[in-house]
Amino acid sequence: MAKTLLEKWSNFETIFIASLILDIFSASTPLSAYLQTKSLNYQQAWSMIVTLKQQILKKRNDDKIEILYKKCKEFTKKINNFFESEPEIEVQEDFQNKRLTKKKKNYLDKNLQMM
Repeated sequence: MAKTLLEKWSNFETIFIASLILDIFSASTPLSAYLQTKSLNYQQAWSMIVTLKQQILKKRNDDKIEILYKKCKEFTKKINNFFESEPEIEVQEDFQNKRLTKKKKNYLDKNLQMM
């Protein structure tokens, strides 16, 4: 079970998504904390919501994703260097190429559609 968890957590895709979520949470945490206070000012809360929306929209571009991607690659290299002496621990340093599945063509269906 531990080996399976290690394999899943060593997946570059998992590391990248976790970094992306952490980046979003770092922007949304102040608003979340403010919305939980007892002395809530609705105008201030709305202002913070608008600011958060602007911050997230700024993060939705290729440059920010590229920066995050490079940080993840650096992180995985550091982890692999740290665990050099442990052959069982190896973190993927990039996304895996996934095979695209091809849908089987059913010629019978094609002929029925033509009728």
